[in-house]
Formats: sequence, structure tokens, C-alpha cells
Amino acid sequence: MNNDAELLQHLARLTRHAGELVLSYQGKQTETELKPGERFNPVTAADKAADTFLRQELLALTPSYGWLSEETKDSASRLKKKRVWVVDPLDGTKRFLDWHKSGLTRSQAVENRYQFAVSVALIENQRPLMSALYAPLRNELYVAMRDQGVQLNGRNIDMLDIPVSDLSDHTCIGSHTEHEQGLLDMLTPHVRVEPLGSAAYILAASGVQPLAVATSVKPKSTWDLAAGELIASELGQRVTDLAGAPIQYNLVDTCIAGYISAPAHVYDELKRLLPNAPIGKYE
Repeated sequence: MNNDAELLQHLARLTRHAGELVLSYQGKQTETELKPGERFNPVTAADKAADTFLRQELLALTPSYGWLSEETKDSASRLKKKRVWVVDPLDGTKRFLDWHKSGLTRSQAVENRYQFAVSVALIENQRPLMSALYAPLRNELYVAMRDQGVQLNGRNIDMLDIPVSDLSDHTCIGSHTEHEQGLLDMLTPHVRVEPLGSAAYILAASGVQPLAVATSVKPKSTWDLAAGELIASELGQRVTDLAGAPIQYNLVDTCIAGYISAPAHVYDELKRLLPNAPIGKYE
């Protein structure tokens, strides 16, 4: 497929469908596995079903592209590809399991800050070219193309006109895990911290919500950030790793040294409060 605009439309449709597939597992008996050698990084039937669906459909459209997904065995062949799909079929599996067990409705789950998402990005020359992110509980579908902005549920999102302000006027969105482990405590004297599930959704939300920044001081994986980074960047956020370097994708090492997402006028202030290297290891 040579037309990127048409490909973006297909990407949006397939990402939404994958999210609806994930939702269909609510209330069903589903087995949970732990990935080998990892303390608590679960994978469910919903993860696998969404991954299989996206891999079959996207590679049928673009058979010459590479593939990298959290739930598919990695292949070095992707490193030779100019374009590579980077996918997290269910970003926020722990929060999905919490909701799965809670019996809460979708609206109740949103009120209680449950969050998970389907995250898909197309990488070209190590940088995101297009992405789609679907948050099923909120029924929010974000679609972005490099230098062409972002749409939410088919409508253009205008870049926020954020007045020059101090970091203390902002809210920092971080992961539930890092919040629970006290890893974001260094920020609380300076900025209000709110936990939320799904790294990809957190990144997207940092660009959509007024006066929002986001960070992770733990290592992340390529598939956690690629889609959300493009959305946040297209909405005016500066996104880097913890050391301040641009994030590159489709490398041999899929681990990323944390991240920072913030408007330019508070980026340096936020970075000074954070470590230059990630804490701990990816889980």
C-alpha cells in the first residue's frame, strides 16, 4: 500500500477493532500467564487475541514492513526494514486484570482511574511516522501522522495554547506502579502527581490535557512509548528519554531509558527534578 493517508485510515479502524476485541474478554474466564524470568508482567488471552488480529491484518496490508510487538517473538529481520510496526496490543494489562476482577462498569472504571489501551505505531527510520491509540474504557481513539497533527474520534485536536507558567501549575501524570513504589515522590513538593494506567495513554494524555506533563523513571519498552510519543509531540510536547536525548525506535535493544514529556517552557524545570538514568529494571 503506497498511500499513507489510506493506510492511516486502515490503522485507525484496526486499532479500534483490537480494542473492542479486548473488551469482549471482560467477564469471561481468562488464563493469565507470567512472562519467563519476570516478577509480575502478566499476559492474558486478550493480549494474545489482539496481537494476533493486528499482526495478521496489518501485515496483510503491508507485507514488506517489519513487526515488533510485546506479545510476538522478536525477529532480527525487522532491523533491515525501513518501516516497522511497533505494537502493544494491550498496554496496561495489570489494570485490565484489575477491571476484569472488579465487576465495575466502564464508566465506573474510568472514575476509578482504571486505564489500558491498544497502542500501534509505524516507525520509519527509527522515528514514529503514524500512530493510533485506542482507550476502550473511554472510547477514545487517537490517530496521528507526523507533521499533520492529531485526531480524536475523527475530529482534529488543536494544539493547546498553554500560557507560560510554572511547573507547580501543572499536573504530572505517572504510572500506578511508580506511584505505589514511591518513585515519583521527588516530584510531589513541586508538582501534583496523578497515577494512571497505560504508559502509552499517559503520554497521549500529556499532550491533550491542559497543564499536564508526564514522566517515567523506570525503563520502558519501545512498544510502550512509540504511539503515545507521536501524539504528544504533535500536540506540542517535548518528549525525550530521562537523559534528554531523542527516543529512537527499531533498535536491537528495545529498552528505553525512561521518558519526559512536557511543554518546552517547563521541560528543563521538570528534568532537573528527575534522575538522568532510569531506576531499576523494566517489569
